[in-house]
Amino acid sequence: MSICNSGFHLCENPIDIFSYYSPAESVFHTVSGHGKTVKQKHDEDSKVVCSEITIGASISLHDFIADGIKFFFNRKYSSNNTKHSTGDSSASSATGYSSASSATGDSSASSATGDSSASSATGYNSKARAGKYGCIALAFYNKTENRAEMRCAETGCGDGSDGKLKAMTWYKLDNAGNFIEY
Repeated sequence: MSICNSGFHLCENPIDIFSYYSPAESVFHTVSGHGKTVKQKHDEDSKVVCSEITIGASISLHDFIADGIKFFFNRKYSSNNTKHSTGDSSASSATGYSSASSATGDSSASSATGDSSASSATGYNSKARAGKYGCIALAFYNKTENRAEMRCAETGCGDGSDGKLKAMTWYKLDNAGNFIEY
């Protein structure tokens, strides 16, 4: 059994799925792998192949991104964990229709510029932007209360007149968890 040749495939980090499937055109489910398991041998992402798979309930894009943020915070803030796929002041960018971008670490930046794109940035003082009809997810770790704070919002047709976030505009979260233009 090997990656991309046989077995059932999944990613341990939910955000890595965006490398394979468009967030705007896909339906996502919770999954768990069982039996013989082989992990990706390089650091591209968290892809795993297994001999058995359990497919659970369908989840919304909001819940999917929330799971990705929880994955990041569980890794970053767990005791003695020093490995990160990205780090503080990291940056990620993706272009094209239904693209996806994710940056993790304090002061990170994520930009997904195509229509129907998804952009997420996790960590204190992070920022994100997305193209028209996209999705922005921002999160930071509240060290005082020892928990993650997360917000997701859609971008609209561009100028904010439709009540959604403005497309192609950088956003951060203020101390109350509200989106603010950066």
